[in-house]
Amino acid sequence: MAEPKTTALYNLPDILAGDELSDVIVEVNSRRYNLHRVILASCSDFFRAMFTGKMKESTDDVITLAYDSLTTEAFEIMVDFAYKSQLKLTRDNVFEVFMAADHLQMLSAMAMCAEYLLNLVDDMTIQVSHLLTIAEFLSKYDLPEVKEKVTKCMAAKFENLADTKEFSEAFSREKLAGLLERDDLVAGSEADVLQIVVKWVEADEDNRIEYLEDLISRVRLPLIEPSKLTELMDTERLRKQPCYHLYVKTLKFHTHSTAICNLNNTPRNSTRVFAKVTSLQSKYVVSYRKDNEWNDIVTRRSSHVPDFEYVQTTVVDNTLFIVHGSGAMYKFDPPRRGLTQLRPMKEIRKGFPLLYDGGEFLYALGGETEDEDDIRAAERYSLHTGKWQRIASLPESGGRHAAATVFKDRVVYMCNQNVYSFDAEHNTWEKMTTYDAAFNQPVFAAVIEGRLHLFKTRNGTVQIYSDDEAWEHVNQRGVPDRWKSRAFRGVDGQVYVIGGTECYATGIYVDPDDPYEVDIDDWKWMMETAEKSNIIKICVKHR
Repeated sequence: MAEPKTTALYNLPDILAGDELSDVIVEVNSRRYNLHRVILASCSDFFRAMFTGKMKESTDDVITLAYDSLTTEAFEIMVDFAYKSQLKLTRDNVFEVFMAADHLQMLSAMAMCAEYLLNLVDDMTIQVSHLLTIAEFLSKYDLPEVKEKVTKCMAAKFENLADTKEFSEAFSREKLAGLLERDDLVAGSEADVLQIVVKWVEADEDNRIEYLEDLISRVRLPLIEPSKLTELMDTERLRKQPCYHLYVKTLKFHTHSTAICNLNNTPRNSTRVFAKVTSLQSKYVVSYRKDNEWNDIVTRRSSHVPDFEYVQTTVVDNTLFIVHGSGAMYKFDPPRRGLTQLRPMKEIRKGFPLLYDGGEFLYALGGETEDEDDIRAAERYSLHTGKWQRIASLPESGGRHAAATVFKDRVVYMCNQNVYSFDAEHNTWEKMTTYDAAFNQPVFAAVIEGRLHLFKTRNGTVQIYSDDEAWEHVNQRGVPDRWKSRAFRGVDGQVYVIGGTECYATGIYVDPDDPYEVDIDDWKWMMETAEKSNIIKICVKHR
């Protein structure tokens, strides 16, 4: 025999769904709804104040809500939320529902609308026009978290934003100034940012020309090539504007090494370029890649032109460090576009891993002598003191066939199937694990999404070290040939390689100067063929 249903609330949904026990009628746009005061008051501060205070509506049988911001459709969704705790949101109705929830002071519904908008903006495929609509709507409300997310998304889509009619006609000076201040603003170059600012002013020059100096002061002018800056700012029209002194100040910064610049010259942290170091005709050349072309940004004469095997590079924040096997060390300063010589390494070595530990030190590990004998010596460079110091020798050396990276806050060195981690506190190397014999000579190691990856292009495979201390294989198709691939870099879940030959699995010819991108198990063509040069190493760096 089934137990009787004795729970007092068992029949409540059926009772609420009917009209018999309703005690108030709410009218919205001539449509009437039979509802229950206690339900409305429980989830709406608006109705709670109405029903429990001394307002006339507290005893009325029929309450009329006549507000432009309250539509019939939105009110029905609010009623459904009050009775069922379900909020039916779509891209088309979220604004109406939010306004209804705001008017009725249904705070939990407003929070759900805000969360929906956050998720909507998190989808980076969102159209710029919809993003602008959200931004305009939010300007009326105090939702700092959602507003910041929208602004961040607009910064990421800045160039697309600048191409819209809404931007040229209705985007406010305050919003543009706020975007220009952000380090995460994405644009092809700072020169592009300057052109966008000028274009915005020209769209309504009579009303916007007074803002030109303030807006240009927020552009990072020292990051623009002097010749390009002259092209954009040394014009008859701008010479007459107050902003012209910013051009003069920036040009002085570029031409006088001792000039002090109080303009922002910090590269934005979200726009990356490929930078390469080449040795041509007794000189170093540092170049970056944009619009399918390599552009030289600094040249330094050298009495000795190193072979590519003798030079390693790494990037710390926005500074490129270049270390030559002879011990010579330079750093490249993006704002001044100059090479500064630093203290040399203690050991002469070639084919060695150079890496940044994410804190204070650059590490140079192992490698080979000029006679191709393996080196176990290791040393590190302090970014604070500017000095090299020897550390414990490696347990063994893989010569030029070793790989190194930073994994779980420790420097990790891989060679001859063994993985060693460096205990900086005790200055000791500890064996961590071993890997497959097929990877006896790994080409590159990177940490992607918290997992250690070993790359070897000869047989087109990658080994991934998982949390359960086991390795798994991922097959690679169309990987450039190992001997022609000069360099790898891991950045933001991607691995980049430069150089290669025929990739038969994909049918794509890989020029030795071309960068390619891999997302763990899929190589894809990125750029057109570059002009031939003897590439030493490639790095991905902020600009």
